[in-house]
Amino acid sequence: MKATRKFGVELEVVGGMVGAYTLAQALTAAGVRTETQGYNHSTSNVWKIVPDGSLSGRNAFELVSPPMVFGEESVATLRTVCGVLNNLGVKVNTSCGFHVHVDASDLNAAHMKNLVAMFCRFEPVMDALVPAARRSSEWARSNAARLGRTDADRVAVIEAAANTSVLRALHNNNRYQKLNLEALGRHGTVEFRQAAGTTNADKVVGWVAMCVGLVSSSRKLRGLRSKTQFTFSRLLGRVETQYRPLLVARRRELAAKERRVAAREASARTARLANAGY
Repeated sequence: MKATRKFGVELEVVGGMVGAYTLAQALTAAGVRTETQGYNHSTSNVWKIVPDGSLSGRNAFELVSPPMVFGEESVATLRTVCGVLNNLGVKVNTSCGFHVHVDASDLNAAHMKNLVAMFCRFEPVMDALVPAARRSSEWARSNAARLGRTDADRVAVIEAAANTSVLRALHNNNRYQKLNLEALGRHGTVEFRQAAGTTNADKVVGWVAMCVGLVSSSRKLRGLRSKTQFTFSRLLGRVETQYRPLLVARRRELAAKERRVAAREASARTARLANAGY
């Protein structure tokens, strides 16, 4: 696999009995140099563990990577990190998210318009890869809903944007979007925020591959008024081949879980009606 663009991850986790210093030691011992730090948004050359007031649970914190080039080495590092988290019994809960920053410093205004339009069109497809609670999270709000009611409305608004500053203003300069453009000013990145917290290496790697692929493909699109159907298969086409099965598996897992939930709810409704004498 050839190396591509840089990215970084933020894994929100709950250590439980495992404190930040213990986790930092374990990761460093596994070859992933890690430090505990106070709350900050600084880019580091090592992994860092920082507090996050939005999280609930004992020893809840955020594990933040340095910028890494997406490739075999960084994928191996992600798998090592997830392995350490799981071996120590570090968990996630519903307060946890998983954020991915992708280098966008080479994107001009036209590329950024492509990315925003493409993200809005793929947003429902990407929502099928995250639990229902993350599809309308206050920490990751809908870009599509922000920009208009229909695709035509959104395209018109995006086309009219003179530059990336205007694109950011269209989102009210709010970073709590599924696709956060505010990171451009601070880090030269765009941030994907809608994924649920996880310590599962396949879920982490698959989502990162998709985010990197979307940003990279934004440089190749021609025109915003595309008639293309933005389906799951089209989304997979923007991901390197070897990572597509990870996203397929995740989609199937969530679809099966939602079918089980729907079946239980239907059964409960039937039982309530029977008890009421209907």
